[in-house]
Parts: sequence; C-alpha cells; structure tokens
Amino acid sequence: PAEEMVALDRWAVGRALAAQEEIIKAYDEYNIHAVTQRLMQFCSIEMGSFYLDVIKDRQYTAKQGGHAQRSCQTALYYIVEALVRWMAPIMSFTADEIWNEMPGEREKFVFTGEWFDGLFGLAEGEELNNEFWTEIQKVRGAVNKLLEAARAEKTIG
Repeated sequence: PAEEMVALDRWAVGRALAAQEEIIKAYDEYNIHAVTQRLMQFCSIEMGSFYLDVIKDRQYTAKQGGHAQRSCQTALYYIVEALVRWMAPIMSFTADEIWNEMPGEREKFVFTGEWFDGLFGLAEGEELNNEFWTEIQKVRGAVNKLLEAARAEKTIG
C-alpha cells in the first residue's frame, strides 16, 4: 500500500502522476513537442539526476526483500508501467520491447492498453511534501557544486 512506502518513493510516484497528467493533456492537444519535452524532463531531471541517483545505494545495500528495497522497487514498477505507455505513441519500438519484458499479465501490445491508473500523489498534509523535496533538490545541487569545485581544485578526490 502507498502509505507504507518510503516518503521519497511516494514522492517519485507523485512526480510520475504529475508528468502523466501533463503528457496526456499534451497528447490530447496533439502537442507532441510538449510530450517529448516533458518526457525528457521527467526522465533526465526528476528521475535521472535525482531519484535514481539517490536510490541506487538503497537498492544495492538495503536488506534484500526488506521494506526499503521493496518500497523502491514498487515505485519503479509503477513509474515504468506509466512511462512505457507515455512513450508508446512516439517511441513505438522501444516501448513495445519494454512492454514485452515487463512482468505480469497484460495486453499483447502496449498500444492497445489504457493510461496507467495506479499512480498516486503524496498524501494531503504530508510533512515530507513536494516543497520539502524541492528544497532537498536545491540543497543537493548546491552541495554538488561545492564538491565539484573542491574536486577541480584537488582538495578532494
């Protein structure tokens, strides 16, 4: 259940929900440029440069089958279920290959399925809300800049 997931994982699924709403709206308006921009932003910024970077240690070091690892895997499953559907109209071969490797019973083709309706946002009044995670990303970005400068000056390795 969503309420048992780690807060960061719930945030990631919530970001997928927000992206899906924007992507569906752009598809409805035949605004393919907006679809590709939002897909790229979601994959490279929200997931790639933050969420996936943060969770990789948890995936490798957390107890196998433990709560933290299962929470992360559940979030990734939900995100991929949605992402493959977003991609299908514009990256059909890639989406179809992903679809055919995904676990569970499903339609034969990604193109005949519906938008994924299993996404959810953060709970109302949650302490670790979207504003919290936005601040975390800002702090992380500032720290990373300082670390890069220190590496460039050979202060750290």
